[in-house]
Amino acid sequence: GHQQQQQQPSGGAQWASNVESASCSQYLCPTLDCVSNPHDCPCPDQEDVKCIIPDAGGQDKDAQVGTVLCARGPDACHTVEKL
Repeated sequence: GHQQQQQQPSGGAQWASNVESASCSQYLCPTLDCVSNPHDCPCPDQEDVKCIIPDAGGQDKDAQVGTVLCARGPDACHTVEKL
């Protein structure tokens, strides 16, 4: 008898195989969405809201520049900004 073992890829390997099958010429998010910039990625959980915290330097007038953070709750972004 000849037994064939098939291993299920673990999280990282599974993600890597999904990445290879996804055709994206720009930025591929962890959620496998294809976007033009990393900060355009959606939050992994639909319940989360995306908060953009402006960089401390504040020299750039583009409001989309900063740290993108996913948080949960009605006042999530406000709470994070206070930190």
